[in-house]
Amino acid sequence: MCFECSAVEKLKIKSGIDQTAIKAARHSIDSPFDRSDSINDQSLENKLNETADKNADFCKSDPLEFLFKSKCIQYDTSIMASKKRTVSFALTAIACCIVLFGFGIEFGIREGQHTSLTPNSGPLLERIRVIAPKFGHAPVRAATVETCKSVLRKLPSKIYTLLEDGGATINLAPNIEDNWPWTGDDQRPGVLDVTMGEESGRCYGRDVWLYESEKVRGSHKLKPARSQDEMNTHLYQLLGHAVNDCMGVVTNKKELTKLYAEDLDKMPYWAKFEFPEERVKSADARALGCSEIIGVLISGEDYHLYPVLKAFPRTSKFLKKELKID
Repeated sequence: MCFECSAVEKLKIKSGIDQTAIKAARHSIDSPFDRSDSINDQSLENKLNETADKNADFCKSDPLEFLFKSKCIQYDTSIMASKKRTVSFALTAIACCIVLFGFGIEFGIREGQHTSLTPNSGPLLERIRVIAPKFGHAPVRAATVETCKSVLRKLPSKIYTLLEDGGATINLAPNIEDNWPWTGDDQRPGVLDVTMGEESGRCYGRDVWLYESEKVRGSHKLKPARSQDEMNTHLYQLLGHAVNDCMGVVTNKKELTKLYAEDLDKMPYWAKFEFPEERVKSADARALGCSEIIGVLISGEDYHLYPVLKAFPRTSKFLKKELKID
């Protein structure tokens, strides 16, 4: 029997409440404590007797209210501390969830999280999802869908299978705001002054998001849509992120981390201007640089003014070996 119920039974003696009322009172109590919690019965009885004698009428009229308002029951310090720890832990957990959600939106969620509503099973070519436009934006062009299909068909068979088995998806939208309204003016992670609405896409784990148009800052208006050549190039680079994730986040391997650092230290002067964000010494910058390298390795085309494979020769050689690309 929980200690509140025991207390109500004792009040019955003082107040003359009948058994039915006591039973109803007992069932109305939902104790937050485990039934194994210890209460000093003798101390409780003495306190109840003392207080009930002084408040006989109040006790008779409403034993439950008397029980709690008269503070007859003094919770053990250990129990109260446990409750406080529980509440504190819950609040901390909620705060952590909010922070993790924010990072998930900005940097992508690793280890198999799925941010798309597109099924992550079945043929990869059937996992292309088109987001309906908002704010009067023009819908995604049919040509963009065909560009994505063309890119997937041209992938090396090993890479296509890796992405397909890994649950990768392709999500197309006019802009980030069409799927996540009011986020377009948020600052994009990185050293450059670029907003989320101005970037061409982002990869969250294995879910690739590709955007057709750049957003005008402070407005829902979009600039003219990117060309299909640009969409093609950006898709390969974003697929580089998805490939990295499907490989178990190879960019976190110690060997690659060491090789990438060596490439940064020995990078040619002119290459530094081409890769300002990739040169930041952080896991995210390394993942970005490797996505550029993988994008070139799986497409066979390098659109950079300074070839990325030459800027990162050691890292490129390592990734080519990992990808088993001839």
